[in-house]
Amino acid sequence: MIKKIHFIGIGDPILSQLAIAIHTIYQISSSDTVIKETIGQNLATFHLLPEENGWFPEKLHAGIDAIILGKNISIDNPELLRAKALGLKIYSYPEFIYELSSDKQRIIVAGNHHRKTFLKLISHVLDFHKKSVNFFTFQRVSISEEAPVIIIEAEENVVSPLRRQPAFMFYQHHAAVFCGLSWEKSADYHTFEQYVKAFDVLADSTPKSGLLIYNEEDDLLAVIGKKEREDVTALGYQLGEPKDSKNFIKSADTNISVHFLGEENRHVILGAKTLLAKLGITDEAFYQAIETFEV
Repeated sequence: MIKKIHFIGIGDPILSQLAIAIHTIYQISSSDTVIKETIGQNLATFHLLPEENGWFPEKLHAGIDAIILGKNISIDNPELLRAKALGLKIYSYPEFIYELSSDKQRIIVAGNHHRKTFLKLISHVLDFHKKSVNFFTFQRVSISEEAPVIIIEAEENVVSPLRRQPAFMFYQHHAAVFCGLSWEKSADYHTFEQYVKAFDVLADSTPKSGLLIYNEEDDLLAVIGKKEREDVTALGYQLGEPKDSKNFIKSADTNISVHFLGEENRHVILGAKTLLAKLGITDEAFYQAIETFEV
């Protein structure tokens, strides 16, 4: 059983949020060479701020149950080397989130186009209706034993110096929502083909009885989403045609009027509604909640 955790690179915004979210459950220590002021203030509020900046491998010991790495930690980091020498269990943050949520339904939101708005919308709707759901996103981390579902912001970048694969592959999702894809050359994706392939592999990793949700009007996502996968349900969605200068969303055989500006936002609305229906949110409940939503 994990009791004591050491974070290497606590200045990483994601790691700092994670440490704060679980600090009442585990004994936490941490380190980093640079911690931004706002992050440091948040950590200090929960007595999680390191006493001094720097790497202190001599402070690591065999009694630590888990090491969690920030995504910018190098392979030759002295604390990482010490942890390996001690034989400690070492996690990237996605691997640790999987450990925390192994008994939950894991829903990931992938893609780098409109992902933030999508997550903000589904968070708003679920909070509005007081649904018990955990979140692991760049803006919100909430972990509890009671919630049966966790919604995860799943980035495509490599975040571990030890296991060179996209972060989203570690979550072992049950359901995945694919937001729009927008490639930019990076250290992880030198070519457009590499980028698209990563998402195709992610979709292929969906387990039997799993779910994929995607925008049918996105040519790339349509190719990925419509690919035949054994016992995987793929739900594509598309917009209806605007009528009478109003925004309409096509749902089954009906065009539903939605007062939400912009075609991109309408895609977000329909994708969110498709997912939330699987979590017991009716159309009526969904539209009631988004009346108070602000982008």
